[in-house]
Amino acid sequence: MALSSLAFETKIRELLDELWPYALAFYHPLLDGRVQSREHLEQWCSRFYIKDVGVLLARTYAKCPHLEARKFIAENLWEEEGRGQPGRSHPELSARLPHHFGVEHSDLEERHQKRLANPQSRGRQEIVEKETWLEEFAGFGLGAEFYAPAFFELILERLREEFQLPEEVLEFFIVHLTEDEDHSRRTMEIVLRYADTDEEQARVLSAIRRHVMGEAGLTGRVREPTPLPDEVVEKLRSVDRSSAGSSP
Repeated sequence: MALSSLAFETKIRELLDELWPYALAFYHPLLDGRVQSREHLEQWCSRFYIKDVGVLLARTYAKCPHLEARKFIAENLWEEEGRGQPGRSHPELSARLPHHFGVEHSDLEERHQKRLANPQSRGRQEIVEKETWLEEFAGFGLGAEFYAPAFFELILERLREEFQLPEEVLEFFIVHLTEDEDHSRRTMEIVLRYADTDEEQARVLSAIRRHVMGEAGLTGRVREPTPLPDEVVEKLRSVDRSSAGSSP
């Protein structure tokens, strides 16, 4: 028997809280002490290119049979593509950071494709491509976007104060502070509406865990993440906007 919406939301939020140490593992080096110098930052930035979120959103849209959910996914995709403004797509905003450190765009593209071509990464991506629309929707909206505002707030603080990077280079992080807070809230509302069987609810919970632990192949990471130190997790939780994953 399916849980009530309130009980299922509680279950989701318990899982999200459990997964804080593993969330958004690609960004962990900026928070766990591995990036300690400008040279370390340049090395990390050489791989920073978030290109394929739009592909995930488009695939989810194509799978989804519900008009209300499709409208929201389309809005999210339009934001991902910069609302049609030149140079404002999120892949282009993400590329500003490595470009700032002298990385050529052709090198970014080549490294990105090599990571995604890794057999383990490709295997994970094939699993995601076979997910239902609701699994992929929840996996991204709650397994990634839920955590982004807190992560990016701490990252911005460090990149501004310690490395004194200009604001235009940081805009990828800035736009996600508010956009992802809204996205994860609306994702929760839609998940609670359409995950109305015990099987669908179980699939959603598994998808969230899978996307957090494997990042859905979006960055080409092939190892399960090492948990963040407890003190970093507590800092992240302290800046977590509780409304980001709550239904009204």
